[in-house]
Amino acid sequence: MQLFSLDFGPPYDVELQWAQQVAHHLKQPLHRVPAGPDQVGSALVETAAALEQPFGDGVTVPLFLLGRAAAQQVAVVFNGEGGDQVFGGGPTSR
Repeated sequence: MQLFSLDFGPPYDVELQWAQQVAHHLKQPLHRVPAGPDQVGSALVETAAALEQPFGDGVTVPLFLLGRAAAQQVAVVFNGEGGDQVFGGGPTSR
């Protein structure tokens, strides 16, 4: 099992500590995938080209970066995106 987490850098890396705790608990390494402004900007055109139709979710490019990094290590990915819906929704859905 390989574990991956996006790293948006401070001050936007608040969830990274939880990913590190899970990795430590599972005794697995955590692959941190940089997703700061430089990485997102560099991947914007490549991400748009990979889409079949226009898509405007703000996490699209970071998830593209994560998928690209994971594809170098594994053949199957289980993504945690959407977990808010499973656990009662994000702040805007309450």
